[in-house]
Amino acid sequence: MGSGCLNDGYHRRKSESLSRLTEEIEEAINVGEKCKLDKDSFQHQLVVGCFLAVIEISDSIRILLEQDKTHDSRILLRSVLEVLVRLYAFSDFEDCVNRERLEFSIGTLKTLKHAKNGNSYFSQIAQMENIEDAISEQEAQIQRYRNDCIGKQLTLADLSEKTGFSEEYNAIYRQLSALPHGTYAGIMRRSLVVDWEKDSFHVASFQKPAIEDLELIANQAADWVIRARAVLTVFLDASHIRHS
Repeated sequence: MGSGCLNDGYHRRKSESLSRLTEEIEEAINVGEKCKLDKDSFQHQLVVGCFLAVIEISDSIRILLEQDKTHDSRILLRSVLEVLVRLYAFSDFEDCVNRERLEFSIGTLKTLKHAKNGNSYFSQIAQMENIEDAISEQEAQIQRYRNDCIGKQLTLADLSEKTGFSEEYNAIYRQLSALPHGTYAGIMRRSLVVDWEKDSFHVASFQKPAIEDLELIANQAADWVIRARAVLTVFLDASHIRHS
């Protein structure tokens, strides 16, 4: 079979996979545009925010796959899974919402204190006239929020088990976690080409991916967009504020 036929098959399968991902993203956008946010609810902010993050990161995966960037799209696929797990947790478990609100306030307090202590990256924040009042307010909020939290802070592994994503966490997230870093596993997975017949390998850059890899990433992202859409629909319908 000639290389032209192989290329035609590659581009056809690539187009089919990316078309499916695009369709699911567009359908999710349609669902999101019809929802009405309860601005007074921290939980609603978290759920809608995570939903939108799943869509936008998945669209970034689509853009990378169009350029045959499967390695970098895997890094983003890891992010989609993490946000999806949190979407499930925030939609179903009040303590996860309370814990996130506490962690956000703790992070805000740290930023304010770094600004006050002269960290140059926070110079604009340091110019606040009432930075001392803002610090005191955050400290008071943290104490109130801490009283609303039950048990320990949950890791992503804990949240994955709590929301039914243990298999995905252990099989996908843990494997993909090496890719963003300068570890041997991450570097070699990007650039190592193994010739099993010759028991040898070489290093190459900007490789054209196997179509099976591209299809797997696109379809996984599409499946997670579908799940995110379902979670948002159920959550907002239960809250009686879905339609504007």
